[in-house]
Amino acid sequence: EKLKEQQAQLKTLGDNLTGVMIFQLVGDTDGTRKFNYVSNGVSNLTGKTAAEVMENPAILYNIILEEDRKAFLDAEQKANEQLSVFNQEVRSPFSFTD
Repeated sequence: EKLKEQQAQLKTLGDNLTGVMIFQLVGDTDGTRKFNYVSNGVSNLTGKTAAEVMENPAILYNIILEEDRKAFLDAEQKANEQLSVFNQEVRSPFSFTD
């Protein structure tokens, strides 16, 4: 019961923070990535729904400026290897926020 309450709080927070998205990503040894969860905050950042991004993770990676992409992927890999929190700011050439 407490876990469900915490999950609901996290969902509410992730869906309402401006300029932020929360996600859970699973990476495979072949380099493929799959989102298990994407907050609705992704819509403000990408113009796409959470369901669209979960179905096609490339949507998210493709909006990252090329010069930010390597640092993003390196930080993601490091967090994956260390099983740690991944927190990385990146820039996009697009503006989907109000």
